Amino acid sequence: QATIRSSFISHACVIIDRLGGEIVFVELTCPNEVIETRIENEDRRALGKLASLTEYRRLRDQGAFEFRTMPTPKLRIDTSQCTSGEAASRIVTLLDP
Repeated sequence: QATIRSSFISHACVIIDRLGGEIVFVELTCPNEVIETRIENEDRRALGKLASLTEYRRLRDQGAFEFRTMPTPKLRIDTSQCTSGEAASRIVTLLDP
């Protein structure tokens, strides 16, 4: 996310590794065309999420959704190809085989 310092991920990885932990990166993607069809869904509004196509496009054009390069993920999920429940199940399976 654009608001996170560029050093945050590398520092977190070092600290967690020193403590014997493991970070598992997961990348969620969705084509812009699909995002635009979903953005004004009532369920988004009910959860207080961005639900205006006009506002989404304005923010996108200003670079609000451009993110820093993340470490290589162990799992990539195109959320246009599955439900949120299916995506969650894939992540759980990755973490708890």
